[in-house]
Amino acid sequence: MLLRRITKHVKDQNWFAVALDFFIVVVGILIAFQITNWNDTRQSHAAERALLERLNNEFLRGEQLVSGTADLISLIRLGDEPQDKEAVKRLLLLASRYNAPVASPTVFSDALQSGRLSNLRNDALRDALNDYVISTAW
Repeated sequence: MLLRRITKHVKDQNWFAVALDFFIVVVGILIAFQITNWNDTRQSHAAERALLERLNNEFLRGEQLVSGTADLISLIRLGDEPQDKEAVKRLLLLASRYNAPVASPTVFSDALQSGRLSNLRNDALRDALNDYVISTAW
């Protein structure tokens, strides 16, 4: 249909109509590219948010392990009998995992190996994760 119209305008030597048809096609293509870029950006930001949430959950578990062990050490140093024995049992359970070989966090390892960490826009976070990699390598 469009080709037929353009051909008719060329035969009639209606150059204004040819230019207008060409302009409409070019603008349509540019709008399509822009929509594609917006969609790609939206998907990238959604993937980044999901990765950040998963990383936060993973490192929060590690932080709970360390703080639970520190709480248990504090209880032991006090030497008093604890009030909440169930809480002490939970702290003991956490502490028993403390010296176990700690595997690299799976979400972090996966993101590192797949190159998705480079998609993080926060430079400070990328630096902190890099420092984490260096510290765990020791």
